[in-house]
Amino acid sequence: MNSKPYLLKITCLFLLVAPLVSYGQAPSLSYLAEKALEKNYDLANKKLSISSERETQKSINEAYLPRLEAGGKYSYVTGDLTVDLPSTSLPLLNIPLFEESKSFNSSTNLWAADLTASMLLFSGTKVPKLNKAIEQKIKGQTLLLENDRQEVIDQVSQAYDQLALLRQVDVVLSESEKRLEAEKKTAHKAFEYGLITSFEKNKIEVAQAALDAKKQEFSGKKRLLLSQLNQLTGIPTNELERINENLNPYALINTNDNIDKRPEIAALDAAIKANRFKIEAEKTYWIPKVQAVASAKYLGLTNSKLKTPYNNPINNTPIEFRANKIEAFPTYFVGVGFKWDLFDGFKGKREVNKAKIELQQAENNQKKASEL
Repeated sequence: MNSKPYLLKITCLFLLVAPLVSYGQAPSLSYLAEKALEKNYDLANKKLSISSERETQKSINEAYLPRLEAGGKYSYVTGDLTVDLPSTSLPLLNIPLFEESKSFNSSTNLWAADLTASMLLFSGTKVPKLNKAIEQKIKGQTLLLENDRQEVIDQVSQAYDQLALLRQVDVVLSESEKRLEAEKKTAHKAFEYGLITSFEKNKIEVAQAALDAKKQEFSGKKRLLLSQLNQLTGIPTNELERINENLNPYALINTNDNIDKRPEIAALDAAIKANRFKIEAEKTYWIPKVQAVASAKYLGLTNSKLKTPYNNPINNTPIEFRANKIEAFPTYFVGVGFKWDLFDGFKGKREVNKAKIELQQAENNQKKASEL
C-alpha cells in the first residue's frame, strides 16, 4: 500500500498545528493576576480563617438551641451505717431496741440512667453582644483580605510592566549593537588608511564590552522577572516568555477620596468596633443566666442487703433485710433554673481588662496606619 498520501496528510497537519503550539497566545495581565490570586497560600489561609470565624458565629447563634444529653452508670455500693436512735423496746416481748448506737452493714447494685434536655433562655445579653463582635471581626478580616488581594495584583502588575520596560531596553540594545557594528566597520577602514590610532580603535572594543555587559544584565533581569512571575502564578516559564507587551502611559486620575476608604483603615475601624462589643459582652459576667431543664430518669437497686446487729428472738439468727429489685422509673423533672456568679474570683474582671487592652491596641494600630 502506498503510504505517501498518509505521510503528506500528517505533514500538513503538523505544519498547521505547530505554529499554534509554538506561538500560542501570551498570558494577559488579567490572566496572570487571576492565577496569582488562585495560587497565593496566604490568601487561601486567610479565607480559611474567615470560614473558621463564620463557624464560630454560627455556634454563638446556636446557643439558644436545646441540648439533649443521655447518661448512665452502674456501681456496686457497700458500707457501714451507724445509727443512734432513742431507746425503745418491742411490745409484749419487752426486747430492748436502740439502747446505744448500732452499726448496719449494707450492700447493693446501683443502676441509673437519665435523659436530660436543657435550653438557654437568657444569657445576660452576652450572646447578642458576642455575635456583634464576631460580625465586626469578620468584616475586618474580609477588608484586609481585599487589601492583600490588591497587593498580590500589584506585585504581578509591577513584574508585568518591568517585562514591558525590558522589551524597550532590548530594542535600544539591538539598535546600539547595529550602530556599533557600523562604527566597527568604519573604524577598521579608518585604521587601515591610518586615519585613526590603535588607541581610538580600542575604544570600539571597550564599547563592545560595555554593550555585552548590558546585554548580560538585561538577560539576568528578564530571567529574574520570569522566575518571579512563575512563583506568583504557577504558570510555566516558557509560557511567560511569550509576553511581549508595549509600555503604555498611566492616566492621572484626580480623586477626592480620603484615607478612610482604604481597606486597611476600614478593617481597623471594624476591629475597634469588635473589641468594644467584646468589652460589653465580658461585662455581663455578673448578670444571672436563666436555663430551662427537663429530664427523665431511671434508678434501680438490685440484690440489696441490710445486716442488722440484732438477732431473731425465736431462733437467735441475725436479722437481715433483702430486696431483689427496687426501681424508680419513670421519674420526671421539669423546671427553670438560674445561675448567678456573685463572686467568680475576679475572672470576669480580668476578661474585661484584657478586652480593654485589645481595644487600645486596635486604636493604636489605627492611628499608626492613618499617620502613615
